[in-house]
Amino acid sequence: MVLLNSPGISFDKKKQLILDPLPKCINILQCSISRDKSGISRKMYPKYDMFLSGSQRFLITGLKMNMMGSAHYIISLDQDASSKDSAGYLGKVRSDKSGKEYNFFDQGENPTAGFGMDRIRNQWGAVFYEETNAGGKGPRKINALIPSIQEDGSRYTWKPLKDNDHMIPKFKSGSKQNICLLYTSPSPRDQRGSRMPSSA
Repeated sequence: MVLLNSPGISFDKKKQLILDPLPKCINILQCSISRDKSGISRKMYPKYDMFLSGSQRFLITGLKMNMMGSAHYIISLDQDASSKDSAGYLGKVRSDKSGKEYNFFDQGENPTAGFGMDRIRNQWGAVFYEETNAGGKGPRKINALIPSIQEDGSRYTWKPLKDNDHMIPKFKSGSKQNICLLYTSPSPRDQRGSRMPSSA
C-alpha cells in the first residue's frame, strides 16, 4: 500500500491503515514476520517484527513481557517499544495457561477495573489450537478469528465484558454471529497435514 510505504507517516495514520479493514480494491496484503534473536533476553522474551512484504516496510512489533501464569505480548507501532507506555502502543496479546488460546485486545481497560463502557477494551481477534493427529506431540490446527466486516466496510466492535463473551468460547459454543473464521490451508512445511491460516 502506498501510504504504508510513505516516509514519515504518523503513528495515528499508520494505526488507522493497519487496523481498518482493507478496501475491496485490495484483495491481499502480504506481510512477513521475523523473530529478533539478538541478546540473552530475547531467548526468554522474544520480539517479533512484521513487515510489508516486498518493500520490507516495518509495520508492527510484538514483544513478550515478563508476566506470571501466561504469555503476554505488547503490540506496538514503535519497533523499539519496551512497554505499553511507548508512543505507538496498540494493545496486547494474552494466552491462557495452556498456551493453546490467545486473545488480542486494544489498549482499553479490563472490564473488571470499574471503568465506563467507553474505556473498556475491544477484542481484535483470537487464535486457538486443536489437535488433528492422534498421538501428536502438540497442537496442530490453527483457528484464527476476527470480528466480522459490516456492510459499510467497518469492523464489528467486539467488547467482551466476561470471559464467556470472548470470541473463542462463543465460537466453540456454536454462536458464530459477528465472527469471521479465517480460511486455512495445509502448511507445505508439515507433512502431517497441519493447517495454517491464509486469508479471510
